[in-house]
Amino acid sequence: MAIDGKQLLGARKQLVEKVVFLDGLSRAGKFLLGKVVSNYKKVDFFQYAEILEHIPVIEHLGLIEPRAALSLFQIQLDLFFYNRVIGRNLNLRQSDGSCVANATQFESIVARQKESDGIEAVQRFRRQELLPAFLVHECLPHVKFFLQAYPKMQMINIQRHPVDIAHSWFVRGWGSRFGKDPLAFIPVIEMEGRPVPWFAGEWTRPYLSMNEKERVIMSICTLMNLDQEAYNTLDDKNKEQILFVPYEIFVEQPLTVVEKIGGFLEDEPFDNMNEILKREKVFRKLSLSQRQEKKSELISSNVSEEIVSDFKSIISEYENRWLI
Repeated sequence: MAIDGKQLLGARKQLVEKVVFLDGLSRAGKFLLGKVVSNYKKVDFFQYAEILEHIPVIEHLGLIEPRAALSLFQIQLDLFFYNRVIGRNLNLRQSDGSCVANATQFESIVARQKESDGIEAVQRFRRQELLPAFLVHECLPHVKFFLQAYPKMQMINIQRHPVDIAHSWFVRGWGSRFGKDPLAFIPVIEMEGRPVPWFAGEWTRPYLSMNEKERVIMSICTLMNLDQEAYNTLDDKNKEQILFVPYEIFVEQPLTVVEKIGGFLEDEPFDNMNEILKREKVFRKLSLSQRQEKKSELISSNVSEEIVSDFKSIISEYENRWLI
């Protein structure tokens, strides 16, 4: 099909119709979430396919035709799904959160390598009624894109206190790494020949003039606001396809969260869920004094009053929402 002389990608039959996305800000606890959600009986162990978080960003920036973006997104997800179904490209790096050795069903996942491939492998997977799961970063702002690609999708979004996320970003250098660190695999936009993260598109000039603390704080404020704005635009039916999980309650009262996730997925965990939770070092109390120290370190000096005010507002909203 062509419009105004330009070819448009046509529809193709998809392998995957229903999928679970595990989303949240970087440093919010998504890999913890992934290992727990993957320990439900109908969820295949999660994958981290970076391209799935980059395509929506590039489409959001208007740098790719929407239908082309959706088609590419679906093709890539189908490809990762198929490779997992036949046991190809398994992550066996022990220190990675997405290492399949963390899966309760590890042996059966590895055994797929010796079974038949092709449509027979897909049908075998479907008979098990398993859901593919994919981890993504900062994708709730693009939730409508995800719903267009997969109307039956479910998304579990892990939230975390803005002080803890901002402090972690600062310690890890995210006030200066975007576009400069070759190991920062994240699309950036350009302003005056300098890189700026995609989410700072509305404040590129201020971003360039800010110091690292200010950049980090404003980045977290912006992303949290974008999350809420995107969610608020959804109708009631689509909102039911998203579950929010606060990290603090996840760590301190994990069984409460396990029950909520089970209800959301209409699934039940494997019998060893308590062992998985202990392995992941939950069932612990988070230190409020340490958080206060982090906050003081972030706003103690060289941060504008306006940015401090925005940060305190986001903190208040988060604490009121989750009664923390």
